Amino acid sequence: MKKITSFICLFTIFTQVYLFTEDDLSIEVWSIDDYKKAIIVRNRNMIIYEFVEFANFETGERYFLCKSSVNAMDKYKDIALYAFNKGYEYQRFLLSFGNDEDDNEVLMRGILGNHLWGYMVSIGDFNNDGINEIASLAFTGSEPVLKIISIDPYSKEIVHYLNEGISVDYPPTYTPVEFINYKGMNGFKIKKYIPPNIQTSKPIKFPSSEDKFRNLAWIFYTWDETQRKYVEIEEVDPRYIGDEGARLYQREKDGLNKNEIEHFSDSEITLKTESPQTTKDSQFPLWLFIGGGLLLAAVGVGVVAMKRKKG
Repeated sequence: MKKITSFICLFTIFTQVYLFTEDDLSIEVWSIDDYKKAIIVRNRNMIIYEFVEFANFETGERYFLCKSSVNAMDKYKDIALYAFNKGYEYQRFLLSFGNDEDDNEVLMRGILGNHLWGYMVSIGDFNNDGINEIASLAFTGSEPVLKIISIDPYSKEIVHYLNEGISVDYPPTYTPVEFINYKGMNGFKIKKYIPPNIQTSKPIKFPSSEDKFRNLAWIFYTWDETQRKYVEIEEVDPRYIGDEGARLYQREKDGLNKNEIEHFSDSEITLKTESPQTTKDSQFPLWLFIGGGLLLAAVGVGVVAMKRKKG
């Protein structure tokens, strides 16, 4: 009887393991082509030229960068990030569009990272937090926009670290974004248009020597860990760019602090060596001395006169 019971237990365990294995094998796992097909189903005329994985998580979320056009006749190529959840539903985040591919190298070469597809986007850990970001330029409205986005590792949501307008000329003759070290801070400078009405209260400190660029200024941005985004610092002073610029800024800063300390120390010494009694005496009115002397003299004369009368 015991043998039969043991056999039944073993058979039950084996059956459960087998069924679990069968269930596990039946879970659908998509290939990259499956993800592409899911996008094309909803955009039937869409042409996909490039499709690469940007990130993935063990919980099933996957993210793909896609270079595409609306149809085969469209000469402009769009770059978008497709974020798939573990249920294979996706959201589309447009990164770069309206660009002339021949101009991308001039416009994007100042951005660090791994440039994809003719400089249309760049991937890199720009803020040094251990997670890659995507930098891109989008041409829309009145001015191009520099975008930097990434993925929050906890919520798995797309986060926008920067969405800032920049100034370019056409055809482009300069790079409007350059990653630099400024005053010892890592970040980037952006060429921005400063309207004349703004310049009346806050003029450009370092204008271009060329008239057509007179209303443009380089503005420095750096990463703010507290706000978890890139923030504007100030107009760039060319003297403080790079390692030598950082050393110059530090020397000037240390010198300013030293002068402030020395000035404060001199003031303290003057105050401490000043005698309180001397100060009090210097403020004592002179007329009191004169009046007191005259009073004593009058008293003396009176005493002498009285003695003579008695005598």
